[in-house]
Amino acid sequence: AGFVFAIREIILNLFCGLYIGFSKPFKVEDRIEINGLKGDVIGASLWGFDVLEVSNKYENGQSTGVVVHFPNSIVVKEPIKNNTKVFKYIWNELEIKIKLSSDLKKNKREIYKIINNIEVVKRIPNKMKNAINKVNTTYRVYYNNYEPIIYTKVTDEYVLLSLRYLIHPKKARYVESVIWNKIYESFLKGNIDLY
Repeated sequence: AGFVFAIREIILNLFCGLYIGFSKPFKVEDRIEINGLKGDVIGASLWGFDVLEVSNKYENGQSTGVVVHFPNSIVVKEPIKNNTKVFKYIWNELEIKIKLSSDLKKNKREIYKIINNIEVVKRIPNKMKNAINKVNTTYRVYYNNYEPIIYTKVTDEYVLLSLRYLIHPKKARYVESVIWNKIYESFLKGNIDLY
């Protein structure tokens, strides 16, 4: 009985390896998440695959340097989130709080100026449109807007501006840091009224 159980796992891993090879739920370099562990696929075989873990401390994480090995059979046991399967980009959001007494149009104008002058962000909308056009016969994915957009919400204490923009998941934390540095510089110059 033990031998049959051991063989069952080997056969399941082999068949799941074939399944991964043919149906491609992910490939090397994709950023995936399985059972709460997020990372970049760095290797795959008929028996298993390796993922370079990224930290969940930040939404888009950075590599921890830890390599996690998964048996292929996990693909039939757990759902897999793939951040880069259909297209390479994800929507990222920054929440920026400004004072209630602020000039809303002036603040939004300054934030748009910042985000639209970041080269890596500027190039993505056209790439995303092309990617969606290539896959829209397979996946029903539609977006009306690919450009950065700011959503507004007024609270009792501040105005919440949610800046939404497209970015590659592996560059998200770096770009977020660049945006915050520019927002802070603008705040020091009196162009943005941070709360």
